[in-house]
Amino acid sequence: MLKKRYWLNQARLRNSDIFLASYPRSGNTWMRLLLSDALLQLQGVKTTTGGNIIPDIYKVDIDDWFQNLEQSLPFRLIKTHEPLFFEKQPDDQYRSIYLFRSPEDALASYYYYTLRYPKYQESDQGIDQFCLERVSQWCRHVESYLRLKDKAPQQVIFLSYEKLSLNPLESLQAIMKLLGWERCKSVCKKAVRHQKFNNLKSLSKQEDPEKLGFWEDGGYQNFFRQGTLGNSGLSEKYLIEVEKQAMPLYHQATQLEPVLPFEFKS
Repeated sequence: MLKKRYWLNQARLRNSDIFLASYPRSGNTWMRLLLSDALLQLQGVKTTTGGNIIPDIYKVDIDDWFQNLEQSLPFRLIKTHEPLFFEKQPDDQYRSIYLFRSPEDALASYYYYTLRYPKYQESDQGIDQFCLERVSQWCRHVESYLRLKDKAPQQVIFLSYEKLSLNPLESLQAIMKLLGWERCKSVCKKAVRHQKFNNLKSLSKQEDPEKLGFWEDGGYQNFFRQGTLGNSGLSEKYLIEVEKQAMPLYHQATQLEPVLPFEFKS
């Protein structure tokens, strides 16, 4: 069903579309909510915790989704986890905001997310083996966007989950500026206040897709777990191997992030 929806949506894409892209469990859902809040405010809509307006290309009809929203934006933002945009299109045709997260944290979070499903529970080999088997997949994902950045630098914005976590206001302001809104600090402040991680975790426990803004085929899924930094739970041997393969790419990606006016030291 997901693949079918994906291919149907691919045929409906526009040149003005912007993708919010990431490897799974890298902050995509949180960023969708932050951007949704800010963009709704700019259209005069009263916002609160939740309220996503950015569709998932795998789960909803994007044309129908946007018809049901009272928006007047010059572009559509669409969530994807594809390592490359779309096989039948030139890589540099669409713009993208690319979110990435330290490999051990992203892979560990992905491991716990998959355990919600019986088929993964039955084949579970533990977090160490899961992360080791998928670290090359994480590397290919990041590499594909690094190549695109090199080919078409104006088409991709890089932002790490770590920078977003430590500097949510400054990160959101930087993205909004790159999207065309120079002065919207008060809007971003309100968005960050509404979409605090603990607020979202509390709201998600109510399993109310209307408030969260995630109307998806197959029912509601709780996307929020811990959201912490540097707490993967991998054993030392496997952590070293994951970092050996992936951290050079992670550091390369961090060099492409926006320089924020104020940054905390992690």
